[in-house]
Amino acid sequence: GYASRPGSTMCSGVTCTHSDCCQAFGACGNSTVSCSAGYVTKSGSTTCSGVTCVHSDCCQALGTCGSSSVSCGAGFVRNPASTLCSGVSCTLGDCCQAVGRCGSGVNAMLPCGWAYVMRTNATMCAAVNCTLAECCQATCVFFGCPTGYPAKNSTLCPGGPETCSKSLCCANPTCGTGSSLNYNGWGIGTCRAQKPADTPCSAYPCEYLDCCAGFRGGPSLLLGLLLTLALSGLLTRDAA
Repeated sequence: GYASRPGSTMCSGVTCTHSDCCQAFGACGNSTVSCSAGYVTKSGSTTCSGVTCVHSDCCQALGTCGSSSVSCGAGFVRNPASTLCSGVSCTLGDCCQAVGRCGSGVNAMLPCGWAYVMRTNATMCAAVNCTLAECCQATCVFFGCPTGYPAKNSTLCPGGPETCSKSLCCANPTCGTGSSLNYNGWGIGTCRAQKPADTPCSAYPCEYLDCCAGFRGGPSLLLGLLLTLALSGLLTRDAA
């Protein structure tokens, strides 16, 4: 921890002593060395390589995520290898960031569009910034239901607009929404009672037998049935 003084140094007496000819190495705590960006100052008790300290004596490079053994767990992504850590040794906070979640943080304002809905914030993305494909789910607004089939516009199409379909997005017609027949106005063989309005029909428009709970008797019940079935078929054909 000492350096020899120059040979021309004069001693304090006829005989030189250790203190006359030897000078202690500097310490970083007494040094004016200023560490540059990307370096951290060593402990003040660090002994320098000579009487005067230099940058390499008192400054140590910060760690980088590329040289760190820190492991990011599930739900985190690793920062770039060139990322400088807060000290010589890196921490989880230095090198790992939580992945984004739909509808929260920087991803809360993703412009999903009118025919999409935002997935819940339980949905984790692949990176910190989520993409539209990850967070915006298509709805049945994309699908046009045939006449007489009520649209279920709020239903989600799990695989995107191309997976919207009639079976997913369109409700079956019911006796309350898909009827074009006057079940109580036929006279011979008319309905004794109409089924509830929410009774599903087999097609649109509803068939007479879809919505009729029973028939009244008449002079000719069979003739009435045949007549109503024939007229129902004509209405269905005209509608098609």
